[in-house]
Amino acid sequence: MRSRREDDTHMLALFGELDIASARGVEDELTSVEDGALLARLVIDLRGVTFIDSSGLRLVIEASRRAETAAHRLALVRPGDRVFRAFQISGIDTLLPFAPAGGEPDA
Repeated sequence: MRSRREDDTHMLALFGELDIASARGVEDELTSVEDGALLARLVIDLRGVTFIDSSGLRLVIEASRRAETAAHRLALVRPGDRVFRAFQISGIDTLLPFAPAGGEPDA
């Protein structure tokens, strides 16, 4: 995981498996970021994720729900096709704020 802040935008890049073993650490980082200084936008970059299970999917869904009720926007950078397939199979791909394929999230 790589976490960095630029002004009122926070970028969180995830790498490797996003599963029950790693979800807690990512959730802790998200909570810290969301509870920190004024946040206008949170970008979660999933391009480096090689595997995701239901714990990882839940983590992304919950981050999206929190953003809807908070004062910040959430943008997701789409993972590779193999990982993105889990979002499609679960039917949540169209409910989440993914950047267009091959693109960066809009500002």
